[in-house]
Amino acid sequence: MCCFAQPVDSVASTRIFGRLTEQKSQFLAYQMSYSSKITNAMILPIPIETRKRRSPVRFIDLSAYPEFFRHLQRGFPTPKSLTESRAVDSATQHDSLHVHKVGHFEASFVPTIDHFKKLDPRFSISKNTWNKIPVYSDYGFVVFQLHELSGEPHPMAFEFSTRLDNTIFLPTLHIHDGEVHSREDFDHTMYVQNKDLDLAAGDHQGHKLWDLKSGWARSYASAEKFIDIKRSNDLIDGDLKVHRKIMKGTYKNEDQFISRQDLKTSSLGSTDSLSFSTALAMGSVGLGSVWFLNRRERVMSTTEKRKK
Repeated sequence: MCCFAQPVDSVASTRIFGRLTEQKSQFLAYQMSYSSKITNAMILPIPIETRKRRSPVRFIDLSAYPEFFRHLQRGFPTPKSLTESRAVDSATQHDSLHVHKVGHFEASFVPTIDHFKKLDPRFSISKNTWNKIPVYSDYGFVVFQLHELSGEPHPMAFEFSTRLDNTIFLPTLHIHDGEVHSREDFDHTMYVQNKDLDLAAGDHQGHKLWDLKSGWARSYASAEKFIDIKRSNDLIDGDLKVHRKIMKGTYKNEDQFISRQDLKTSSLGSTDSLSFSTALAMGSVGLGSVWFLNRRERVMSTTEKRKK
């Protein structure tokens, strides 16, 4: 997501990582390059579990691992034929806003839109703006203050209690100038981990898109082969593969949801029977058969065209 508290001159090379846990929480990491004329803040809405008594957010310090996303990218080598911290535990109550030192950032959890009034106006987005997108009326918000006017800060990261069942949430809504536009320019690379996706992807890896319609690819090996698990502070499951999708161009201005039951990729076009959402909905049984049948259909279709 690129939701800035103040107008921003440019944003590029946005990278997002998401992974669900067995404890009904989700890890999220975010990094981008940006330029702003005035002091700014990044604001990330998240679908929190509102019934939690303690803060549903635990901030994670990745200042010792600034190359986290560059290492994720190593799981997707380009074919030669084409080209020669510790965690900061947050016990914030909903009736107050605490500021946490998380690496080079100062971060806060804002439980509701109304709580933004407790923040410095320089680091918040007005209630009038949020009212234009009512889907966020019951979301929580994580705010990272950006101390530099430009650059590429180390990844922002946290774990939050999610209310979404078996769904990885990737924040990609854009707010750059205080306005909510229906379509925006995307320069995003998104990464997720999920054991069911590993099964659905089969042996399609690296540069090969295993979901041709929505554009997902699978890493060549498990994450432990190309990520420093210790420095990732629990964000990464070393035994799982990593899945990547690149979005560059103009798309519908909305978040992305990756689920076992559905893959929301409306900005890329609806997925069809060849997508991994269909395979995931079936569970682990028969995933290989589904992929084989879909692949056979594509091969047969190609063969028929050649005959003509």
